[in-house]
Amino acid sequence: MRILIADQHDLFREGIKSSFQANFKNTFEVIDVSSLEEAQKLLREDNNFDLVLLDADISCITSLQKIGRIKKKHRSVPIVILSSGDDDVDAHSLHKTGVNGLIFKTVEGVEMPILVERILAGEQVFPEIIGSAKPVRPNKTKLTTEANALTARQRDVLALLVQGKSNRDIAQDLDLAEGTVKIHVTAILRTLKVSNRTQAVVKAADFL
Repeated sequence: MRILIADQHDLFREGIKSSFQANFKNTFEVIDVSSLEEAQKLLREDNNFDLVLLDADISCITSLQKIGRIKKKHRSVPIVILSSGDDDVDAHSLHKTGVNGLIFKTVEGVEMPILVERILAGEQVFPEIIGSAKPVRPNKTKLTTEANALTARQRDVLALLVQGKSNRDIAQDLDLAEGTVKIHVTAILRTLKVSNRTQAVVKAADFL
């Protein structure tokens, strides 16, 4: 299975890949780019993708006709829009363009692969289906407070977490004991008020 991700945030792309690696049952290959233009170029050259995930920001989500044209050219490929909650997404209008789903980046880490598998199975996944009519908008003041509460070393550890590195790899990179890394990871999860590494990576995209 081949997945194309177009998102302007490097950390978020890494977070999605880490989530898929941890939770997907199927073998897959992820190709990630940072712009819609790169994604369109890849689709023109190679339409052999099983799924395309497009960030709402780089997709110019307000231009529904543009989204519709992309879907029309690639009818056989499921196309899903990813929303951070900061963009003005109209799920009903988006549904009319023919895309296969709208997923909010605020979903739990383990839920993203589940939603993707539903889409690959032929379902359409939109807010009404996943139980939220509006995106959950991140509280930027709260995020800033949480980010400032991290120590410099915890930020170093978090930066390596978003690269998908294990505790052992992080320990080697930072010349720390693996037990010390575990303590830092626990502290990071507590400070960011998340329950697992994937959620921490996704949240980190808002401030790192």
